[in-house]
Formats: sequence, structure tokens, C-alpha cells
Amino acid sequence: MTHFTMKLVYFLFLTTWAFSVNARSTITLQSTEQQNTLIELYTSEGCSSCPPADQWLSELQTDSGLWQEIVPIAFHVDYWDYIGWKDNLVLPGNTKRQNQYQAEHKVNVVYTPGFVINGQEWQGWFKQRTLPPRNRQNVGILTAEIHGDTIDIRFSGKAQDLDYHLVMLGFDIQSRINAGENEGRSLSHDFVALSHDIANSDNNQVSINLPDSHRFKKGRKALAVWINASDSQAPIQSVGGWLPE
Repeated sequence: MTHFTMKLVYFLFLTTWAFSVNARSTITLQSTEQQNTLIELYTSEGCSSCPPADQWLSELQTDSGLWQEIVPIAFHVDYWDYIGWKDNLVLPGNTKRQNQYQAEHKVNVVYTPGFVINGQEWQGWFKQRTLPPRNRQNVGILTAEIHGDTIDIRFSGKAQDLDYHLVMLGFDIQSRINAGENEGRSLSHDFVALSHDIANSDNNQVSINLPDSHRFKKGRKALAVWINASDSQAPIQSVGGWLPE
């Protein structure tokens, strides 16, 4: 065996070992006992009033409480598509989710940009654009552990029938708008819901397959995880975190 061949074998061994270690590594997202604030923005690339709200949400990336106090999500909706621009960031269930908040009397009217904070309509953005005081009551610890392509979610609070939500978030998504109210504009989006998986359990734990981030546009990714009682969309606890680039 030549010196070059020995070096090549050694390099391949190290590469394989590093990959194996990485494959076995666990990423843990964990809240405290205190309730985090889930911030939902319902938005659309076809709505001329939405870009300022999108920009405001983007600025939360520098909030000191990101992921451990606040978990922001942008849900793009489709009811503006009829005016000429189809928003390609829409997930099938986004508009339904906003409509359900109205059905639960948590939102008076369905509109964009529309904010919902911990399951309740928030119109403060239109007045002062600062978040309301954060409700930090003790509700229980939400833990999400990523093992390869699976995420195990556990909740330390009272055992009950819960829905477990897993959303992959996309950042620095650029769009050039060629029709509709924002025609001619270039828009930038962060905290965009790229996928939304839901599982149900009555024993405070569940496992969900992790979406393959390579299916989505390039750029930084994060996860948002939250739980709610099966008879209400209002979140009980939430947590989030960045994924390795």
C-alpha cells in the first residue's frame, strides 16, 4: 500500500466516523416552565398592507427572547390569489387555521396582515407595533429532541388529549412580485411556515418525522413546536430553535 493510498484510507475513515457521530447527535429544544408567546402572522404576497408586517416580524430575529420567550411564525394565506398573484408560500391548511380562529371566536374578522398571539387576535401592531407584556405563567416544559429524521416531543404538564404541531421555518426568502397589489416589488420573508405536521396524543408524548429541509429553498431554517388542547387552537406551550446550516 502506497503512502498516498494509506492517507486516502485514513481520510475516508475520518470522514465516515465524523458522519456517524453527526448522525447519532441529538438536537434538543426545550422551554422553561413558563409559557412562551406564539406569534402568528397571517400574511400574503398579494396584499399591499402586508410587507410592513412581514418586515416587523423579520426584526424579531434579534429579539433577546427569541425561541425561549417568543416563537414567531408567518402563515401565508391564499385568499388574495384571485387578484392576479399566486402566493407560492401558502400551505394548504393556513387559511383554514385562520378561519378556525374566527370559528372559535378568537378572531373577529379574517384579514391580512392579521396577528394572533397565544391564540388571541392582537391589533396592537397597527397602533404601536410593540409586543404586549408577555404572559409567563407556569404551564409545563415542552421538550423536542431531534434524532436523525425523527423528532420526539414531550410535555411535562397535565396529561390530556393534545395536538402536537411541528413547523419548519424558512428565512431570507426573496420574491419578485409580477402582478397583484405588490406588482413590481421585491419582497423578503422570514419565519415562513414551509411545512406543518400535526400529531395527536393523550399521554404527553409523540414522535413525528422531521421534514427534509433540502426540499425547500436554500437559506437558514428553524423549527417551531407547540401544543394545544384538541378542542382549541390556543397554544398551551411552544418552543423553537435554529437548525444547523
